[in-house]
Amino acid sequence: MHLSTPVAEVKRVGGGARVELADGTSRTARAVVLTLPAPQVPAIYPDVPEAEAAFLRASTFSSVMRVAVMLDRPLEPRRRRFAP
Repeated sequence: MHLSTPVAEVKRVGGGARVELADGTSRTARAVVLTLPAPQVPAIYPDVPEAEAAFLRASTFSSVMRVAVMLDRPLEPRRRRFAP
């Protein structure tokens, strides 16, 4: 497993894959896990099979922001239990 390693291209080779790294070296493996947003996959994996390409095109990606707030009082008055 290689973490935080920039990848230039992924190619299918026989029953596995060859990963070309940004530094010019390559690795071969039986399987590869791509952990980037679906719209970016074709940039490093140009030989995506059509069935997978259709899925990638249908997958959307949007940025998400998570905000946690600590309040000094409730946002609304306390409700009685089982009250609307």
